[in-house]
Amino acid sequence: MFKDLNPREEAIKSFYRDVLGREADEVGLKHHLNSPYPLELVYIYITLSQEALQRKEKFEEEQRILLEDKTLPITLAMMAKDNEDCIGDAIKSVLPVVKEVVVLDTGSTDNTVRVAESLGARVYKSGFSDFGSIRTLAAHLSKEKFIFMLDTDERILEEDLSKFSTILSMMEKDTIDIVGFPRKRWTDLSMVKEVHPGLNDFQYRLFRNKPEIKYVRRIHEVITGSDKRMESIDFPCIHHFQDSFKSGSRMSDRNAFYKKLFDLDIADGVKHDDSTAIHSVDEGK
Repeated sequence: MFKDLNPREEAIKSFYRDVLGREADEVGLKHHLNSPYPLELVYIYITLSQEALQRKEKFEEEQRILLEDKTLPITLAMMAKDNEDCIGDAIKSVLPVVKEVVVLDTGSTDNTVRVAESLGARVYKSGFSDFGSIRTLAAHLSKEKFIFMLDTDERILEEDLSKFSTILSMMEKDTIDIVGFPRKRWTDLSMVKEVHPGLNDFQYRLFRNKPEIKYVRRIHEVITGSDKRMESIDFPCIHHFQDSFKSGSRMSDRNAFYKKLFDLDIADGVKHDDSTAIHSVDEGK
């Protein structure tokens, strides 16, 4: 035998589902069932309740954010170690156009992880092997269709952010896999004195999220996996401030470590010649 349905009760339950997005609670249902008011007024009462108004406000805010979202299907992928002094500014410089941020931390003992997470980054931790392997791992942890690789001591200026959308359109139209950006190196954060002025130091940092695209070499990494590349001096410029964050013993320790990795590559027969230099990405942690 089927239980007889109460039309008023069923109508009130539907009001709760439609207006509040949930099932009617026992107290509320009983109150409206025993109310002398017609269903039209019950519906208005529920619609004007504080819960309904808050739900509507939340929905409108979500829609506003969705309409204002100018992010692109790009993952900002970074590797880091003890970079609390610069990683925040690096992430912020491209945060308006990237859909997600992935940081692969290789053993920070400072606040690097906390700073990255405070900006919404998904942080993973790993031991350090070499720069090529770590960059590749950071890329493979990315979820978006395109990956942009930026070092913690680099920035993209705000006026260049609008160019990313144009570049993605070009990549789709011409089936390009890897894009090279010009880079300028500065001795100071104010960008007064440039290292090697006029040098077109292209860095291949924007690429499709494909498993075959990866970085090779322990140091002075090169990106491989596709010959479908393009570069232009009109693309967003990567501004590099390494000398502003590494000096004294920190710089000498870094140079000694880099030489060790370079010597290991040479011992293994890995070539570091001028023919591949143009595709290299700057070493850095």
